[in-house]
Amino acid sequence: MARDALVSAACRALGFVLPGRSPGGRHLPDRQDPEILIVKPASIGDVLLATPVLEVLRRSLPGARVTVAVGTWSRVAIENNPDVDELIDCGNVGTPGRYGPRAYLGLARALRRRHFDAAIVLDRSPLMALLPSLAGVKCRLGLDTGGRGLGLTLKAVPLPNRHEAEIYLDVVRAAGLSTGDARARFYPTMRDLAYARRLLEEWNPGGGRVIVVAPGGGTNPGTVRLAKRWSAAGFAMAADRLAAELDAAVVLIGQEADEESVRAVQSAMTAEPINLLGQTSFGQLGGLLQHAAGFLGNDSAPGHLSAAVGIPTVAVFTDTDPDRFRPFAPRAVGIRATGLTETTDRILAALRPGEPLPPAAPTPPAGDIRPG
Repeated sequence: MARDALVSAACRALGFVLPGRSPGGRHLPDRQDPEILIVKPASIGDVLLATPVLEVLRRSLPGARVTVAVGTWSRVAIENNPDVDELIDCGNVGTPGRYGPRAYLGLARALRRRHFDAAIVLDRSPLMALLPSLAGVKCRLGLDTGGRGLGLTLKAVPLPNRHEAEIYLDVVRAAGLSTGDARARFYPTMRDLAYARRLLEEWNPGGGRVIVVAPGGGTNPGTVRLAKRWSAAGFAMAADRLAAELDAAVVLIGQEADEESVRAVQSAMTAEPINLLGQTSFGQLGGLLQHAAGFLGNDSAPGHLSAAVGIPTVAVFTDTDPDRFRPFAPRAVGIRATGLTETTDRILAALRPGEPLPPAAPTPPAGDIRPG
């Protein structure tokens, strides 16, 4: 906390040296075909939470060319997104603790050569906020958390209890764009969908209802938070009830880092699940989820992916806030873990066909908006 306060104080001091000024007082370029840069390096779940902004830009500015600067690890979240015209792989730049001045300045030089008309920074890092200034971009919009929006010409100050996706949308709202019913979206490729179909034909030949369960998560480059995982006993109890009460096949998924959690859930279950550990890429998992009747997981990328493909989704939260970080789609809900039976009852109520999802917490009003 002391370090955060020191960084914020330094950024506020630098703000007097680097005041943001938009050309002619405009927040976005006054042209039909602007070149717009989105800066959103990480992580996969957060990049998916930024896709509503991409939807708004495509709908509001159909002639714009939208380029996203995204990390190597996270680019899978938007590689096939039709609202994106181009991706710039920024490597590890933007991932805390995994890049240095050379890579950062190299990215700034590369962006400067592109002559973007506007940049939207959906990241709280002062270095990411400063990047469009170094790249010579005139209109620079973004988040200003604790005074860290260095060099931005339009700053959106997030409220502490607002959903993360709404915070991102507040930036384009500040520029006068209507956000409507924008939600997180993911678009599997045709190849990913075909792979998922073949996988299900092999392991679920009867073609019955499938519920995907992801008991892992909590790992990203530079970050490991295993406390975000609900207990194996809880997942096993919920999975058994989903199998019995919904007459569904339970599919366990995960990657190498999730193996211990997946094995523990499988061992604790009474029903026999289909274990697809390590058998899907991120895109292939998106294709698999499109064929599923529902999803259960932790606060992790697969839950955001499930919501983004549009199926009923339940994410269980242990040490993070579901009101801020639940998957952002109408058919998704975040549940705070309590007792095993109580939590399982709520999961079943949310995923039972025909049952309305529990209402999400009301969205607080947008944060303060101010010119740079």
